[in-house]
Amino acid sequence: MNKKMIFLGLKAALSVLILLFLLNRIRLEEVAGALASAALTPLIAAVLLLALNLYLQFAKWRLLVLSETAGASAKEIFFSLLAGITLGLATPGRMGEYGRPFFLKRAHWARLLGLTVIDKLYTFSVILFTGSLGLCCAAAKPLWAVIIPITALFLLVLVLRPDALGGLLKKYRASPRLAEFVSALSGFSRANARKLSFLALLYVLTFMTQFYLLVRAFFPINPVQGMCASSATLLTKTLLPLAIGDLGIREGAAVFFFGRFQVPAAAAFDASLLLFIINVLAPGLAGLITLLRSRASAIRALG
Repeated sequence: MNKKMIFLGLKAALSVLILLFLLNRIRLEEVAGALASAALTPLIAAVLLLALNLYLQFAKWRLLVLSETAGASAKEIFFSLLAGITLGLATPGRMGEYGRPFFLKRAHWARLLGLTVIDKLYTFSVILFTGSLGLCCAAAKPLWAVIIPITALFLLVLVLRPDALGGLLKKYRASPRLAEFVSALSGFSRANARKLSFLALLYVLTFMTQFYLLVRAFFPINPVQGMCASSATLLTKTLLPLAIGDLGIREGAAVFFFGRFQVPAAAAFDASLLLFIINVLAPGLAGLITLLRSRASAIRALG
């Protein structure tokens, strides 16, 4: 436990250091000035898209849960989603979200943990593909011309033949936990795979649109460039889960990639921080309140 706390403390310190470094380079008055001059229409639109963002996360998770536990209610599934977001707040790369299954009653948590991995795998595949396109646009590196077809092929396999991927992984299941994941993937139907892929694509596009709108609130960037920079930033912070809540990593990547399209660093920084507040902090705090109320109710029932 002490080692975990030290590790968590180091991650938190890294987030603070990166943010302080960025603020030192950008200057606090520039950040405050950008916030003061923000356009309200794209800002409000980005906030409103949180409802769609949460619904798509819920729809993905409900699809997976009901494929394993038919008796789970929509309320219970949504509660487990919020609880996962809350746990993800305090962990690098939001790893705490893998705790969702523990908040579902009458569920085989090991198999549901495998389904949580499937959820993340499909979303990551979409992020990898869209992010590769974004990096090709924002960074203009020839390497991405090779990576894009490979990621597209991997995503196609996940969509059309999830059972084949599960069969391929069977020989590598060295532990019971990995065996549960492989079992969950092998039993995942192609129809559900297509549905999950579509929902994952909509979720990633919604996230990218929110990011673009938030930057647009501070600087007039065109949609194509905004979506390219958003996808590249999303991929970078996904591949580098080094800080608590991805704080610092996301902001640094945003400053770099949006800067390729002449977006001021303060605008990219503010937009990235607001994206965290809207999509992660607000739902996480809502989940925390729900958890505390649930715990209080349980205590009263026992008393």
